[in-house]
Amino acid sequence: MSLIDKLAVKPLLWALAALLLLAVGQYVLLQLAQADASSARSERDTAKAELAARTTERDAFKGRVGELEQANEGWRLSFSLLQAELKQAQRDARELDAASRKAVSAARAAATDADRTLKKFVGQFAAESRKPDCAKALATLEAACPALSNY
Repeated sequence: MSLIDKLAVKPLLWALAALLLLAVGQYVLLQLAQADASSARSERDTAKAELAARTTERDAFKGRVGELEQANEGWRLSFSLLQAELKQAQRDARELDAASRKAVSAARAAATDADRTLKKFVGQFAAESRKPDCAKALATLEAACPALSNY
């Protein structure tokens, strides 16, 4: 071998070794990148599953919120109806109270008038029954109709 051949082979071997080393390095980097990519895919899949779970949970909460809002509206309507009925019952109670007070007052006035009329009649009867003609007529009437006695 000549010197040129010796000089050309050594650098060529060094170049091949460097390329082989570079290829091995690239292979290692590729394997590391694939491991990172696999890890990233795994994390992505986990995140997607987590997102799906949270979305389902959110949708369930939205459904529950809708149900509760409907129930709340039902209670609000019931409460409004009860308030209206309470106000009407209070108005009716005031009207009945006023009517009963008026009726009691009228009954008291009628009782007072009846007492006054009765006292007047009793007084007039007592005064008239002492007169001889009236006393004789009452005695005759009592004799004719015993049901009128003892009054």
